[in-house]
Amino acid sequence: QCAFSRCTSLESIEIPENITIIELKTFYNCTSLTSIKIPNNVTRIGYDAFTYCESLNNIEIPDSVTTIESGAFDGCTSLESIKISNNVEMIGQGAFRSCNSLTIYCEAEFKPNGWNDDWNSSNCPVIWGFKIYEENGYKYINFGRYPQTVVTDETTISALSSISTTNNLLSNQ
Repeated sequence: QCAFSRCTSLESIEIPENITIIELKTFYNCTSLTSIKIPNNVTRIGYDAFTYCESLNNIEIPDSVTTIESGAFDGCTSLESIKISNNVEMIGQGAFRSCNSLTIYCEAEFKPNGWNDDWNSSNCPVIWGFKIYEENGYKYINFGRYPQTVVTDETTISALSSISTTNNLLSNQ
């Protein structure tokens, strides 16, 4: 708990592979933290774990994560995108509060029952049914009615995301 809390000069960190839980307020108010790699063994991101990490712009949540507790990313104002796998069974209240630049990409087709009704209290845009995967040396993107589209670069992802917006695949719920 609170292991790196208020380490305002911490810019990046790679969490060891043997860590399975990011505890309560572990990186709370680490205002200079810009990126973090979470290992594949982590199953839970604790309450306020990254709250007020206002410089955090890049984070990958591994498929092993099943729980994102309340306020986990509250106040991460520089965070632009986050992918949430189908394995996430619970997201607590206000997990992404005050993440005003954030777009959330969810593998789930709609909000799972275990997610708090107020999980996205800032009404960040959500793209449901989103998945990127590799097969036979090609990258593919799946979302909504556009399965198995070949991804060649980030411009393609942006273009496909704008298509999803105009075709009601994007919501704030």
